[in-house]
Amino acid sequence: MVPYVDVLLVLLVIFMVTVPVLRSGVEVKLPKAGGEALRDSLLPVVVSVDANGSYYLNTYRDPTQAIDGEFLKRRVKGVLDEHPRTPVIVKADEKTSFGTVISVMSLLKAAGAADVGLMMRRPGSQGDG
Repeated sequence: MVPYVDVLLVLLVIFMVTVPVLRSGVEVKLPKAGGEALRDSLLPVVVSVDANGSYYLNTYRDPTQAIDGEFLKRRVKGVLDEHPRTPVIVKADEKTSFGTVISVMSLLKAAGAADVGLMMRRPGSQGDG
């Protein structure tokens, strides 16, 4: 016989650990555009760029703390060395300059990211990213 309370507690712990990972980072207002949703089973590395051009990383111990470009590159390289197929996504505020987005994409390419995606909202959606 399985002790269901133990199973329930294990599931609760799993949800408590995974939910902050899915909703981590800083609040940015994403631009609207069409596109396909990510279909990979690995959790993506999400680099957020706020309207001021500061970088944030969802895999960092504090995803709301701004980091510099070199630290970002080292951290992403470490993740990609362990899991090369990990999706890498840039989540930039719609007010972020094009040059800043290109700079972060260049850093990610230098870290070993084969493909870098851009996160956006679908036209007509209400929520911010």
